[in-house]
Amino acid sequence: MGRLLKLNQYTSKVDWSQAIAISAVTLLASVFYFVYLISSRQNLSSGAEQIWNFSIPAFYILAGLILISIRQGRLSVAEYLLPLLVYIGAVLQSVLNGMVYADDGLSLAIFILISGLARRERGVIVAFAVAILNLFIGIALRPSLELSAASGTNAIQDIINIVIELAAISILVAGLLRMAWLSREEGEASIQRKRAVMAEITTKITQQISHQLSLQETMDNAVELITTNFADIYHAQVFLLNETGTQAELLASTGEVGKLLKQRRHNLKVGGRSVIGQVTGDQGVVVAHAGTPDSIHRYNDLLPNTAVEAAFPLQIGTRLIGALDLQSRNPSAFSSDDIPAFQGLADHLAIAIDNARLFDEAEETIRQNQYLIEQSRSNTEEVLRLNRQLTRQIWTDHLRGKAQDMALDINFQENTREQGGVWTHTLREAVQANHTIQQRQDGQRIVAVPVRVRGEVIGAMEFELDETGNLTPEDVQMIEEISEQLGLAAENTRLYENTQRSAQREALVNQIAARIQETNQVEATLATAARSLQEVLKAQKITIRLGAPPAIHPKQAGGGK
Repeated sequence: MGRLLKLNQYTSKVDWSQAIAISAVTLLASVFYFVYLISSRQNLSSGAEQIWNFSIPAFYILAGLILISIRQGRLSVAEYLLPLLVYIGAVLQSVLNGMVYADDGLSLAIFILISGLARRERGVIVAFAVAILNLFIGIALRPSLELSAASGTNAIQDIINIVIELAAISILVAGLLRMAWLSREEGEASIQRKRAVMAEITTKITQQISHQLSLQETMDNAVELITTNFADIYHAQVFLLNETGTQAELLASTGEVGKLLKQRRHNLKVGGRSVIGQVTGDQGVVVAHAGTPDSIHRYNDLLPNTAVEAAFPLQIGTRLIGALDLQSRNPSAFSSDDIPAFQGLADHLAIAIDNARLFDEAEETIRQNQYLIEQSRSNTEEVLRLNRQLTRQIWTDHLRGKAQDMALDINFQENTREQGGVWTHTLREAVQANHTIQQRQDGQRIVAVPVRVRGEVIGAMEFELDETGNLTPEDVQMIEEISEQLGLAAENTRLYENTQRSAQREALVNQIAARIQETNQVEATLATAARSLQEVLKAQKITIRLGAPPAIHPKQAGGGK
């Protein structure tokens, strides 16, 4: 029937069910009405017969309008038309019959019932009033009917009986409708309360994530929140799959039992015969009752009071990462209406787990990067220390014997220039402190700046200024920059001199080698080598021996007897 009437536009189950019910009542009423037309008793007056003849096409027109309204999604229109259809098909005929037959009162009862189902309590009240009015009209028409049964009936007694029956039926229908409505409202309110609790728990978990808690802390707090906010749930757990995806390992569990289970390193096989095994194997929700022969619930001596266990998959997209396990002492704790809400909570937990994992990984990456930075900084400092030490040693060797050549004093007032000189107090202090020194002495302002090469102090330069002169911080900075450039130039000069010396040594070696190779006798070769070395070294005596020294006799070596 749903396909025939195209009821896909009804997204609500209640509306869809009501559309099916109204359509079924309309079709059945049309069939019964047709059968009644064939076998009905026609003892009507001329005026009543005209009304009856008019009601037949009106009935089927209304039936068609009801089905069209339902097909077009206008359920409220069909709800108003259905009681009118029943009135024409049943009540009107009973009125025209003078309410004489037993089924005439039944037609009024059916009218009240259908009106209540279509328009609930308000429909019952209106239908009851219409039924009473039609009851009086029908009884008033009795004298004009050509029925022997009508003339012998007690009109007052019939009115009283039928009114009592209709009142009882109306009260009963209204009460049942009220109970159904309250039950539905309570069910919806319960679902809304559970959804509100779910939303509150989800919000708290989200807040914890925003506080950058670790994965373990987030899940421990999550399971505690679940057992605190859901009275039916007395134990909650979170399982995560291991790296190979073969075992579901316990991550978080509530209470002292949870601590013991974690100490035992509780885990279950993926796909095994257990609630967690089935959830992680099939990736679907599992609800298992304890004690039934075919139940996959595994008895746990730490949780003996579990009556029902429900597990929900934790998924990131299509990737399964674990399961949420909830246990209750109440056998009816997890109804079909509860499953979507708890699965929604599991979905939020999966997101929280993924975010917490990313946070832990980021923390670990930061720690590793900090360690590498510290190692790099330590290595860099060690390299710089070795460079400074090497630079200091190189310049110490380079300056050895050149102290006078590496010093210069210029007096621009007296226009004098002196090579060498002494180390003044400010020069010494600038070298030792490794920063610029400014002092006043004998009406002069003295500024001493260290000269550095790769951070190592190799000397200093000193300026004597008029005390009245203005030396700004920019001037001091400029002097220090010139000092740095002086150090760089001195280093370049030293490197150039070393290069020149290396070139000279290499040329001298090549020259001596060429002289030696010009001879073709050993004695001549030794003599050429000796003369060449004497020229270079200015040696007074040169001794050359070839071959191995002879063995030394013990007596000559001072040993033995």
